[in-house]
Amino acid sequence: MEELFTNFSQEQVWPLASGLVFIAVVLAVQSVAALLLNRQRPVRKRMETFFRPRQRKEAGEQAEGQQGFLLRLSQRLSQVTIPTEDWQKSRIRKKLVQAGIRGPHSLEVFMGLKALLAVGLLILSLTLGVLFFGRSLFVGNIAVLAGVLLLGMIGYYLPDWLVERRHQRRLTAFRDGFADAMDMMVVCVEAGLGFDATLQRVSRELKLSHPEISEELAIVGWELRAGKSREEALKDLAERTEIEEVRSLVSVLIQAERFGTGIGKALREQAQEMRTLRIQIAEEKAAKLPVKLIFPVILFIFPALFLVILGPAVIQIMRGLGPALGD
Repeated sequence: MEELFTNFSQEQVWPLASGLVFIAVVLAVQSVAALLLNRQRPVRKRMETFFRPRQRKEAGEQAEGQQGFLLRLSQRLSQVTIPTEDWQKSRIRKKLVQAGIRGPHSLEVFMGLKALLAVGLLILSLTLGVLFFGRSLFVGNIAVLAGVLLLGMIGYYLPDWLVERRHQRRLTAFRDGFADAMDMMVVCVEAGLGFDATLQRVSRELKLSHPEISEELAIVGWELRAGKSREEALKDLAERTEIEEVRSLVSVLIQAERFGTGIGKALREQAQEMRTLRIQIAEEKAAKLPVKLIFPVILFIFPALFLVILGPAVIQIMRGLGPALGD
């Protein structure tokens, strides 16, 4: 192996490195362009709906073509990384749904993106290594090769980290706005609306302020209109969100439906519990604040404070002891 790489000349290494860089750049630019091509401003979409239907149709067809290319590329790459077991596919789909990533081809796109990033970063790091180290990259540079493999692993697991981060942000946003959604549901039910109509109304009202809650409630409404039972739709909501408050609400609503009790009373009691829990969480965070401020105070405020207080005294002492020390 060492003789094979030592036979390469500098003139043979540069064309190979240039070709690898060109392939990596083309793949990156094509992927970013395909993802960003269909992002348009809402106002522009509304204007095109009324005044430019033909241009909007052509732009939509062009965007669909770009997305089709990205989908085909992802499907081809996902054949290498997609799991073969159904339970593994179901686990990945559940993770994507919890992060708000839905679609018939979301699994293929996700796994294809993992493969694309892994191969792209691996090729890019190999290319940079060849450019900087030349033929000596593959001879004795174990640390450099380990770094190249590490970048490939980072590219493979980066989509998982991004999905998990999106999931956590979604959970935080859901918890912050769930109490407001509960209050609005109580108002709608006590005003005489049915449960299905309440979900639709709350979903519309929260579309701008809390889009995550609006989306989940809209999905529940669609499932109910599609024929799924209320109990199954609510259980699916609790499984998608994985929030204790939502599970408690789902349990209360299912029991109210089984025993024939009023949903309005159950919702009001649950909303009161949500407000109490929200206040308790705020008080808990406020109680933890002094402990969290200890390290910033010690590291940043105390040194500056000591410098301001003791600095003049140290200067005076140095001036007073200067002649004595000099003698």
